[in-house]
Amino acid sequence: MSLLHAVENTSFYYNRFLLITLFAAASCLVSGKLQADDHLLEQDKIPLWKLSYQDNFGEKLTFEGKKVAQTNEGVILLQKPDRTYVRVDGDNVVQLQETDKTFSYLSAEEFEKQVRENFTEDLGDFGGRRFERTEHYLIISGNYSTDQDKRFGIFIEQVYDQFYAHWKRFGVELEKPPLPLVIILDPTYEFTDNWLPDERVMPVASAGLKGNFDGLYLLSMNRAIVDSELSLDKNDAADVVKQAYIQLCYSSGLFQPYADIPDWVAKGSAWCFGAPDYQHSFGWSRPGSNHYLKLYPKLSQHTPTSLTELVSSDSRFQVTPWNQINTPDPLTTMGEEMQREAHAFYESSLLIAYLFKHKRSEVGKYMQRVSQLKPLQKYEEQQRRADFEAAFGDDWKRLDQQLKNYGHRLKR
Repeated sequence: MSLLHAVENTSFYYNRFLLITLFAAASCLVSGKLQADDHLLEQDKIPLWKLSYQDNFGEKLTFEGKKVAQTNEGVILLQKPDRTYVRVDGDNVVQLQETDKTFSYLSAEEFEKQVRENFTEDLGDFGGRRFERTEHYLIISGNYSTDQDKRFGIFIEQVYDQFYAHWKRFGVELEKPPLPLVIILDPTYEFTDNWLPDERVMPVASAGLKGNFDGLYLLSMNRAIVDSELSLDKNDAADVVKQAYIQLCYSSGLFQPYADIPDWVAKGSAWCFGAPDYQHSFGWSRPGSNHYLKLYPKLSQHTPTSLTELVSSDSRFQVTPWNQINTPDPLTTMGEEMQREAHAFYESSLLIAYLFKHKRSEVGKYMQRVSQLKPLQKYEEQQRRADFEAAFGDDWKRLDQQLKNYGHRLKR
């Protein structure tokens, strides 16, 4: 064999060997990737749980969903495929069992069909009910006019877009809700068992009401309920925005359901986000418009410890129910508590406004911490203060002075 033939044969076998080696290596890589992907898919699978319990009426009820939390005392929080929640005290639980199925949300079409079938109550003075679907919302209203519903739909979609743009500016990346958000427009506020059929089955004292401006957000049902007469009034549209804001907080992952969110964060940021803009045709255009001048005159009760008390505790927002006031002069007591609560609202709004303007990166860091608060777990006062100081520093005297200076500038 000539030297040329030998070289050609060697080259042929070498190339063949190289091809086989590369093919084997590629096969291993692909196999490894597939195995890794399968492992990731297994990790992403969420088990479906079955919960049976007795409600306040002694009726046994069974739901399936994702187990969100379970406390040492046995309180269970379950999220159903329609993104509503069941929260049950341990004493009421009959059985909690993990199934061999995987949890998944309803499709948007299934969800809308379910809402339409379950919502049978007529709304408003003229009766009837109308469903308006937008890109991100399902709006339920009385028989007013399709044009009004469509106009409200345009408005509420603007709120949705502004919410995500607002928090993106602070470096906070949020989830998009997997299902349409439900907003109910009704001027009568008849919150009956028929109105909210699933609410009566919750054997807990708190129904999860958030807001109470001129409407409310019902956490368990993930529905915002507002006065329809406000929805088209530019002077009151900001109150609608506040409810939509709270709903978006809980639907985007900014707030975890039934987590112990500090009141100054939830209520103060809602107040600032929903600040009115009377120059706009809707009465609102973006977070914080034409609002701050209303804040400073309400700082008459500010003390050197007001700021630390506000951050560390929700006590200033708590008003004793009328039937639990045990003082010689209940009217005076209630008036003082309501005045204290109103001042806490305004001071929270001013603090949020200041932080939004001057502490943008720190706000992003702090809100990431707030978004990680666990459902059904108490946020202790000491930890609240520590988390605030980790983001904004521990010089409370300096921050207090900066806040007062900011209020003075807004007043001018």
